[in-house]
Amino acid sequence: MAIRLPSTASTVRVCIRSIRQFSSSAPHSSKNRIYTPIRHPAALHETILLSTSSRTPLITYWSAGYCPPCKVISPILHQIISSDSPPCPADPGNKVGFVEVEFDAPENMGSSLGMDFIISSLPTLVVFDRGEVVDRETDVKNMMD
Repeated sequence: MAIRLPSTASTVRVCIRSIRQFSSSAPHSSKNRIYTPIRHPAALHETILLSTSSRTPLITYWSAGYCPPCKVISPILHQIISSDSPPCPADPGNKVGFVEVEFDAPENMGSSLGMDFIISSLPTLVVFDRGEVVDRETDVKNMMD
């Protein structure tokens, strides 16, 4: 390709050796992501949007300070997610996002968040993929497995 510069009569040759591929989306992380605990309904909606835009499934763990089983399960879930082991051994490249929803936070208690996501007992795990609920678990024994 030749470009004629207006100020001179010389011709400049430009070689295009290669065009690097680029993307405007965020790079895929090789680790599971743990988000800041949710204390406000808007923060949950924002976290769901973030996981949707990064094409990462999101596990939400609904708990409360007054819930004894929540206090037992929470550290186990955090250990599993932070260990960066794949949530599904059949698909080791698939990573997840994780967030704890503090159901007893004042802003959450006064909202319809529990009704919007059909939270009828604590603890509850709700899994989102592409912004939609795809799985739900309320049985503590199953959560421990």
